Amino acid sequence: MSSLSRIPHEGFDGEALKSRSIVVLSDTYPPFTVGGAEISLSVCINSLSEAERHKIVVITNDPDQVTLTSRYSNGVMVVRMPSAADFPFEELSLAELLSHPLRRILGVKNHTRSQIARRVLRPSERSKVLLARKEARIHPVGGMMRDHLVSSKNFNGRAYIDLIKMMDNFDVLVADNTRSILLGAQIIDEIKPTLKSVGIVRDNRFHCPRPSQSANIEGKMCKTPCQFECAVKDAPAAPVLRRKSLSLTHLHRQKSLNSFSKIVTTSHQLIRHLLPVVEDKSKLVRIPNGFGNLEEIDKFTHGRAQYYKSKLILIGMLNENKGQIQFIKKATQWIKSRPDVEIVLCGRGDRIASAIKSYCEKNGIAKQVKLLGFRPQEIIYDEIRKAKLVIAPTVWPEPFGRVPLEAAVAGRAIVSFAVGGLNETIVDGKTGILVKPGDYSTFIKKVQWMLDNPEERLDMEKKARLHVMKNYGYEKTADLFAKEVF
Repeated sequence: MSSLSRIPHEGFDGEALKSRSIVVLSDTYPPFTVGGAEISLSVCINSLSEAERHKIVVITNDPDQVTLTSRYSNGVMVVRMPSAADFPFEELSLAELLSHPLRRILGVKNHTRSQIARRVLRPSERSKVLLARKEARIHPVGGMMRDHLVSSKNFNGRAYIDLIKMMDNFDVLVADNTRSILLGAQIIDEIKPTLKSVGIVRDNRFHCPRPSQSANIEGKMCKTPCQFECAVKDAPAAPVLRRKSLSLTHLHRQKSLNSFSKIVTTSHQLIRHLLPVVEDKSKLVRIPNGFGNLEEIDKFTHGRAQYYKSKLILIGMLNENKGQIQFIKKATQWIKSRPDVEIVLCGRGDRIASAIKSYCEKNGIAKQVKLLGFRPQEIIYDEIRKAKLVIAPTVWPEPFGRVPLEAAVAGRAIVSFAVGGLNETIVDGKTGILVKPGDYSTFIKKVQWMLDNPEERLDMEKKARLHVMKNYGYEKTADLFAKEVF
């Protein structure tokens, strides 16, 4: 039985799928998400002509999805299906795994053991699965590496292939970001688009195989190509074993990426990191992300006034890479000394949110730190306009950095650590201020200077908007995207 036939259909328009010719693989896509990477993708797709958009089907999967369904977003067909279960059950959907009769009979632990034993019996998988069992026993920081363990019979890969075989004129495959690129490589191997295949790299996973893709060890940036130095830190009990697992993951991702006929990425930073990974350098193309629909953003921000307090806003997923909790800890005494300061954090991440909340309560700054959680774009722009300053105490080498674009278009300047793509989207001293990575003392001083010098800050805000409109507008990004990708 095929993967597709095992999914209950609910409002899936199979007839409409037949006439589409361009497949875009993405983790999620509007209207089902408002995440940064997916917004960047949809901004570029929505800039295409109506005729081009009607050729496109975006295929996504979601762990909460149990049926196959389709919707339309500005003429683009968006298909959603269930996600595959994790190793060693990736040949099943998550829903199938949870309802599997053996899971009830054997229990979760014994069912997992029986499946691992079954996988070990396959000669092509034996060595990798045995390595994974050893790795699981050492409990490495960040968890097991799994990309290289995924079976060629994995549920999502097979279901995507079944969908594509329903199309009459399939000729272009676009895979947006890492998971989609890995699945796309499987499709290319079996179906082979007749014209072109494009892999879009938006994160650090192809040069940093670590689960957190942090590309740094405690603030020290890693070398390129990767030397797997994090193995000692993440698995001190068995660094050789961990290095082997990281190496296998890295090679698997590298092989998958090189199967595409073109590789698009968003920053010079990522180009530099991908050069040692990509076999044919002529495949590499840089297309920076755009800031989005200016008319819509201006509607979100029109008439919004600054808050009477000195509000600072941090935007992005709450995790160690983004540096929110590290900044709050380093800035605690300064925050206490400035009762006029209010810090607002926009982004999902329950674990770090809980840690920040607990820390702020214990250190007497809970009233000055506000956790908004995940918010749609219109709320984020509203919060940016209320703020006096956007800050980005980012720890990792940010692959691109959308936040400076959002801040600038909304008319706000930014103070940021000079890491990764943020060095490209911020012009130091003109559209914002860049600070040496990890220098929290200087970072706080620059934030204070910006708050206390409104005329200089206003001048930066004006220059930032002009700079971003000139360099990251439709004519600079979406036109290139249409030409190179579609």
